[in-house]
Amino acid sequence: MSEPEEPVAGVPVDRTGPPVVADRWPDGAQAPSAGFPAPTPAGQPSLPQLPFQPVEAQADPSEAPSDLAGAFPPSLTPAPGARPPDRSEPLPYQPSAAAGFPIAEPPPRDSVDDTNVFTSSNGTGGYGAEAASETSEAGSGAGRWTVRLSPRAQQLHERRQRARLATLPKVVEEVVEAATQTRGQSLDRGRGRRAGRAVAGMALPAAGDTERVFDEMVQSRRFWEAAALAARIADTERSSTFAAQACALGERCRGAKEVEAAAVAFLSAVLASPPCERALWQLAALAVDRRDPGDAARWLEFVAKLLRARTADQDALAVYRQIMSLAPNRRDVREIVRRAALTGSLPD
Repeated sequence: MSEPEEPVAGVPVDRTGPPVVADRWPDGAQAPSAGFPAPTPAGQPSLPQLPFQPVEAQADPSEAPSDLAGAFPPSLTPAPGARPPDRSEPLPYQPSAAAGFPIAEPPPRDSVDDTNVFTSSNGTGGYGAEAASETSEAGSGAGRWTVRLSPRAQQLHERRQRARLATLPKVVEEVVEAATQTRGQSLDRGRGRRAGRAVAGMALPAAGDTERVFDEMVQSRRFWEAAALAARIADTERSSTFAAQACALGERCRGAKEVEAAAVAFLSAVLASPPCERALWQLAALAVDRRDPGDAARWLEFVAKLLRARTADQDALAVYRQIMSLAPNRRDVREIVRRAALTGSLPD
C-alpha cells in the first residue's frame, strides 16, 4: 500500500478525485486557470497539472430553436433530391431592396451627350484645314469632345493659313521650272533626240485617241517615241485628263525598265497639269531606281512644300523624314524636323 500524499501548503488534496489547482498562490498572487501549464514562482514547489482531455460537442438538430427556421432564404436551401447548381457561369446580380440600398436605374443611352473630343480630326494639333472652322471635332460616338478655339487663336490660325496658301503659286512655279529644265536635258541627247526627230512630223492625235496611240506605241516597244509624243502634246494641251494619261504611260515605261522614257512622260504630266503630285512621287521613285538619292530628295522636297502650303503639316513632316533618310547631310531638313518635333507644327 502506497504512502499517503503529504499535503502541500496552499493546495488542498482531494483523496477521492483528481487534484484541483487552487485559485491563489501561497503568497496571495492570482493563480492561472486550471488545465494550462503555469510557471512556478521561484522558491515554490511545482503544482500538479490536470491531464488534457479534448471533448467534442455533439449537436442535436432536434434541439435547435424553432425561431431559426426562417433565418435563411428559401433560395439557399436546396430541395431534397435537387441537383447542385452549375457554378461554371457567374450568378446574375439581383439587387434586393430589402438590403437597405437604393436601386438606381442607368440613364437611357439617348440622354448621354457624346459630342466631345479633345484633338482635331486631321491629327495636326489644330492647324489643319478642318481646324480652321469654329470648332474642331474628332471621333464618333461616346468619348468625343469639342474644343472651341478662342477668337485670338482663331485669328492667328487664319492668318497662318493665308500666309501658307500665299506661298503655293511660288512653289508651283519652282516645280514647273525644274520639270521644264529636266525634260529639255533628256530630249536633247541620245535616244531622246532621235525620238523627238521621229515624231516631229507626226500629226498630234485627237483628245479621244491619245490613249489608243500610246497603247500602240508601247505594244510595238517604241517607248521613247511615245514619251516624245507626250512631250509635244503637253506643250499644246493643258488638262488633268492628259496628265493622267501621261502618268499611265510613264508607269508602263517604268515597268519595261525604260527609266529615262518614263521620266520624260512623268515630266510631261507635271507640265500638263502643274504641279501633279502623282507624277512628282513617280519621279522620286525613278530616282531611287537609278540610285540617285539627291534627285529623289529634290522631287520629294517639292511634294513636302506643296503639302506644307496646304497646311497638311503631318503629311509634310512624313515626307521631310523620308528626305532626311535619303539625304542625311541636309541640315535644313534636319532643322525642320527638329523644330516640328518640339513645337508640333512645321515652322513658317
